[in-house]
Amino acid sequence: MTWDTPWNVSASATWRYIGRVGNDNNDHDPSLYTVAWGGSYDYFNDHISAYNYLDLTAAWNVNKIVQIRAGANNIFDKDPPVINSFIAPGGQANSYDYYDLFGRQLFVAFTAKF
Repeated sequence: MTWDTPWNVSASATWRYIGRVGNDNNDHDPSLYTVAWGGSYDYFNDHISAYNYLDLTAAWNVNKIVQIRAGANNIFDKDPPVINSFIAPGGQANSYDYYDLFGRQLFVAFTAKF
């Protein structure tokens, strides 16, 4: 959602949603079972709940040449889910990179057109 004000400033709010994720071994469809686990039910890694992130950004068009932007990503500083290392092939640290691993991030930037 973006609001363009009459003062050459725009403010934006972005909602990022990652839906609930379940373990294939816990599904009723045996074609989804992984060979390594042999289709056994995994209680510890049953699912990862849905995640919501909110980002805020503001941009000011100083003139026709310069624009200044500032904002915050993941303003509520929501931590990523911690998962068992056995569920993440390739040795992920403790979560998938789909989730915001760095927490709240603040930024300021400018653009100059020549």
